Amino acid sequence: MNTTDQESLAALEALAHDGVVAISSRHLAEHIGRTRETASKSLGRLVTGGYIEIVRAGRGVQSARYRVLSSPEKPAQKPDNNTTPGGATRASVTSSEARTCMVLAASLRRLQRAWR
Repeated sequence: MNTTDQESLAALEALAHDGVVAISSRHLAEHIGRTRETASKSLGRLVTGGYIEIVRAGRGVQSARYRVLSSPEKPAQKPDNNTTPGGATRASVTSSEARTCMVLAASLRRLQRAWR
């Protein structure tokens, strides 16, 4: 479990009433100081890892409800997202840089299709 997931789980545990918390990814992001996208991915990893379960999926303006699971045997901690398997640190990429890369990749695909 990486640092973001640990912070997300701690926030969910702190906000839970009787083990259940109703929260949107936007509100979780505010609690942990990350982007909504990062919080959403963290929630997905926590569900997949068996740390939380979805009680009710969010729809429209309704927040999703999650149950925090108390499991004595949690999976081994994984390295932080910025660490490669060899231990080297990856460079951080801002969201604007990521958007620029996505736009450039889409433009490249259009050009490749045009050349065919």
